[in-house]
Amino acid sequence: MSVALIGTLVPVPGNIGVAEFGLTVGLTSAGMTPESAVAAVLLYRIATYYLPPVWGFFAMQWLQRNRYL
Repeated sequence: MSVALIGTLVPVPGNIGVAEFGLTVGLTSAGMTPESAVAAVLLYRIATYYLPPVWGFFAMQWLQRNRYL
């Protein structure tokens, strides 16, 4: 909740950096090592923010090729 609040107060496009920092701090305070927390947060961000446009591109190509669009 506090990461979302900080993310709205800090004018960063896409909340990049603020969310990662907050999630890393949260995971570290929950008992993870800092290295593991950073790795988990970066994998989470890649899987939820960077990969969906790639999958969407290939899905759009398939839809156009099969004349659904």
